[in-house]
Amino acid sequence: MTDQAGISPGGEPTSFEGCMARVNPSKAALENLAAQVDDSPIIMLNLLRFRPQGDSSIYNLYGREAAPEVKKVGSFVGFFGATINDLDPALCFDDSWDGVVLPVYRRRKSFLDLQKSERYQLAIPYRSAGTSRRTLYALSDDRPLLPAATSISSMFTEHSGLAVKDSEIFSIELLRFSNEDDQH
Repeated sequence: MTDQAGISPGGEPTSFEGCMARVNPSKAALENLAAQVDDSPIIMLNLLRFRPQGDSSIYNLYGREAAPEVKKVGSFVGFFGATINDLDPALCFDDSWDGVVLPVYRRRKSFLDLQKSERYQLAIPYRSAGTSRRTLYALSDDRPLLPAATSISSMFTEHSGLAVKDSEIFSIELLRFSNEDDQH
């Protein structure tokens, strides 16, 4: 498997460990995250492919079991919702994701502390069973995701998620630009 930008590896797995790596961050990825500057709140952008296809019921068990531990480290889920899967792949739309979760953490350390919690560890099998693919990105205010009036820091300080109406659609674009020397 080859690594892509983000915390989850890309490519097709060739072992059980490879399958688990598709939904669970590796020790190396967590060490890399721990080595980064930790001076502001972060959002862990989770793109999810549910197992069985499109059914979030098993993944929801993970959320229910993990929620008390997420709260214990001072964090919360700012958004959890379905993705739109009827966009035309011929126009380069990726229709393989079923859901997106945006948990907001006080600091990277809060996320890393959560990974060490014994109770949280008991919830991880639900995540593993309920997802066939997960891509995880750590976002902070130095990498804009939200409108200028909203920041990850203000979401954390105000303990508020994104205000969403049933009729609204969020379109999240992940854009990566590189120079000629960079292979990304």
